[in-house]
Amino acid sequence: MTVRHSCGGCENLWTGVARAHCCACHETFDSVGLFDMHRSRGKCKKPQSLRMTWDGVWRSGLLVRQPPFEMSLVGPGRRGAATA
Repeated sequence: MTVRHSCGGCENLWTGVARAHCCACHETFDSVGLFDMHRSRGKCKKPQSLRMTWDGVWRSGLLVRQPPFEMSLVGPGRRGAATA
């Protein structure tokens, strides 16, 4: 059974226990870590400025392949080269 979560301050709905929704800007993030990254000194940063991508929730836009073909996240401001 899928549980939908909601915010009392907006109309957003999301699923997933690892997701984090910001009650200030009403954006929904794939993880608490991404949520924390977007909040700095009590203010929200635009997810796009942190190279996040949108597919229903904000996700890290930087994925790096590491042998043996594992996917790992690379934080904003750090460069990683994708390998085939």
